[in-house]
Amino acid sequence: MRDPTSQLESLIEGFLSSGQLEAYENVMWQLRDGYLVATLKVQEPDRQLDLRIELRKNPRLTKFSFQFLINSKPARRYCSNHPHTNPPDCAESSNEHFPKQHKHRWSDVTGDECAYVPDDFTT
Repeated sequence: MRDPTSQLESLIEGFLSSGQLEAYENVMWQLRDGYLVATLKVQEPDRQLDLRIELRKNPRLTKFSFQFLINSKPARRYCSNHPHTNPPDCAESSNEHFPKQHKHRWSDVTGDECAYVPDDFTT
């Protein structure tokens, strides 16, 4: 089984709990691969990493995703109305199918392939 913990995971938790992330540019809107993408660049106090928040919306469907990226890796992602099935080697919920909303967490081992049902908010 894949281990869901990672060095990046610890870094993410530290950023999100510190309250020290700041937006430093206006939101940039683009049309990318059929999706409307809004990007907000943020920075941490040491300014060592490329941090972004992105909202991706398919204009023809009701689905969207919202993600926090560190150096272009999706550290956290929320997906609404996106079906997803975890690969068999996800440690916490192998082969689990999520028909609608779910979240992804980055792991150095799994990337962002393993998802879970959010318990911190509802639709």
